[in-house]
Amino acid sequence: MPASSIAPLISGWQRRVGGLPGPYSVAPASGVASGGTGVNGLMVELLIDGSWVDITKRVMVRDSNGQISITRGQTSEGQQPSPGTCSLQLNNRDGLFSPANPMSPYYGKIGRNTQLRVSVAKGDDKSYRFWGEVTGWPEDWDSTDTDVWVDIEAAGILRRLNQGSTPLRSTMYRGLTSMATTPPIAYWPCEDGTSATSLASALTGGQAMTFRGTPNLAADTGFLCSTALPTLNGASLVGVIPPYTVTGESQTRWLMWLPTSPPDGTQLIKIRSTGGTIPYWAVTYGTGGSLTVKGLDTDGLTVLVASGVMAFGVDGQRMRFSLELTQSGPNVNWTMGAVSAATGFNGQLSGTFNSQTVGRLTTITIAPGRTITDGVFGHVSFQNDVTSAFDLEGQVTAFVGESPSARIIRLCGEQGVNAVIITTASTDTMGPQLPGTFMALLQECVDVDQGIFFEREVAFGLAFRPRPALYNQVPRIVLSYPGNQLAQIPKPVPDDQLVHNSITASRQNGSSATAVLSQGPLSVLDPPNGVGTYPDNPTLNVQSDDDLPQHAAWRLHLGTIDEPRYPAISINLAHPSMAAQRVNALNVLFGMNIVVSSPPSRLGGDISQLVIGITETITHFEHRITYVCQPESPYEVFVLDDSARGKADTDGSVLAQDMTPTQTTVQVAVTAGPLWTTNPVDYPIQVMAAGELMTVTNITGASSPQTFTVTRSVNGVAKPHAAGEPISLANPTALAL
Repeated sequence: MPASSIAPLISGWQRRVGGLPGPYSVAPASGVASGGTGVNGLMVELLIDGSWVDITKRVMVRDSNGQISITRGQTSEGQQPSPGTCSLQLNNRDGLFSPANPMSPYYGKIGRNTQLRVSVAKGDDKSYRFWGEVTGWPEDWDSTDTDVWVDIEAAGILRRLNQGSTPLRSTMYRGLTSMATTPPIAYWPCEDGTSATSLASALTGGQAMTFRGTPNLAADTGFLCSTALPTLNGASLVGVIPPYTVTGESQTRWLMWLPTSPPDGTQLIKIRSTGGTIPYWAVTYGTGGSLTVKGLDTDGLTVLVASGVMAFGVDGQRMRFSLELTQSGPNVNWTMGAVSAATGFNGQLSGTFNSQTVGRLTTITIAPGRTITDGVFGHVSFQNDVTSAFDLEGQVTAFVGESPSARIIRLCGEQGVNAVIITTASTDTMGPQLPGTFMALLQECVDVDQGIFFEREVAFGLAFRPRPALYNQVPRIVLSYPGNQLAQIPKPVPDDQLVHNSITASRQNGSSATAVLSQGPLSVLDPPNGVGTYPDNPTLNVQSDDDLPQHAAWRLHLGTIDEPRYPAISINLAHPSMAAQRVNALNVLFGMNIVVSSPPSRLGGDISQLVIGITETITHFEHRITYVCQPESPYEVFVLDDSARGKADTDGSVLAQDMTPTQTTVQVAVTAGPLWTTNPVDYPIQVMAAGELMTVTNITGASSPQTFTVTRSVNGVAKPHAAGEPISLANPTALAL
């Protein structure tokens, strides 16, 4: 039996008979970062009482199978990321890790979702390999009660987040109920169901809004920032404002849509006041969509003061309105503001009512005259502090036009989830944020951007690498195939798992666009001219239907890359060949480019991949990392005036003559599109013909066929070629989305 197999067996036997913790407890190796143990500089820590506690010496190795196992990211191309996992065993002979053991110093301090992190040495620094939560503390022991252990299974943050099934409320509801500095004194969303007998307050202990008449509840869905709101149908809505501290400031806000113009002078909203000179404050409608702020007498009709007509143009416009009243000495300053729910356009007018006082507002009535039929009102709120009339402008528009990166960061911030955007931000624009689960809303952003979403390894949180950050990367690590830097042979998988050659991209409640590959080896043509139809029909929450053609084209590009997949590229950091590569290997994160150089020539050249997942096994003797990969070539995109990426591929070219394995000039016929460049500044050009990579050093000829001067067998393939074989750019670039 090899010595490498005997050592862990002996260690396991010693641990079983003597209750030893296992070989992770050995002294730190030379050069290992402070605190780490073993040849990997391993450290395992628990977050206890707000501080990280090193428990590495308690981690056990059980026979030859003992190891720390870690998985993060996607398990294969095209899937959503799975929650990260980390499994290990802890020595629990003294009951230290028994949550129910009152004699343990950790009693009451460890339990479900205690945070755990794992790191290894990276030069004089640490490289965190996992950061998650312990999902349980299952104990086990042998019949002698000598061998006692806990099988730890920790999970990344996605495990907990994926269990949340309650949809997040509308953006207006979330905005108004999360205001920390000036929360509403009263707030009625009016998002109640069709059978409701009153309109619930969104505030704890708040009194419900009542209605007189029969409004059509949950009848209008035109406000993207809200779920269905009532149409009045000749009813009025009445909400009582609870007692509050009079500050001299008050503001009342509401959503409103008037598809049919009410009669001139109609009171849209009336607010009762006590203790001031004005018994009622009202906003009235004027012909043409104007508004007027009025102070009314005790009969609710006689005008005491009025602002004059303000041309807001409210007819047929979905808006959020704000009436602000501020006591300024003996006078009342008023402001009337509006924000368009469709565009975010806003405006306000203001003035002063001299020798008046506001008092304390007590009751809000919507449509007190009960003459509005199809008008829609909702999200009625009152505050005793005047803030910007536009402070919830994003919520009013449901954040339409927000970038995927910005939405991810905002949503995570609202949910208290740590999150970062890696390097370049998204360039796409999102449609409205409608109610949905937290994870579903995040996935909408990922679907639009097509970047890579994953759990962080340096914090308990999430990270997103947007699509632009995947373009034209410099490899993070280049692994030498002949230098024995691979732990196992990377095996190509030339299957159709991710082929999509007919894409119809749709927008929810919008239009669609279709992109189809009609010619080529992965086209919709029947074999052998193509592969048949492989459809994909994504629904994308983009801002505009105009965005759909580009998204369909990009997905078609991703789904028709004619090259094999390399699902797994594995290394062992304990191997001598990886000594100089250790830091580079540990720095590889999701979405980064890795390259295997100089593989067998039959594989077609260097293997360039993007990392989408990572699995690791750590023992006292080895640290194996397997990168889950997908092809990198789709993300080589066109760059104007770039010597390598600024070249457009031919629309169609073939060899015009037979070619021997050593021949260095050849006639090339252009079958479609423009001729090849004859400008010397454009050389060299890498081209591919039937698997052989050639470097073009010169092209002559003002008509087809043209004469190419080439360097042969650049990728080690040397072969004869027949006239009629296609020839094209070796690494054609695509237009970025």
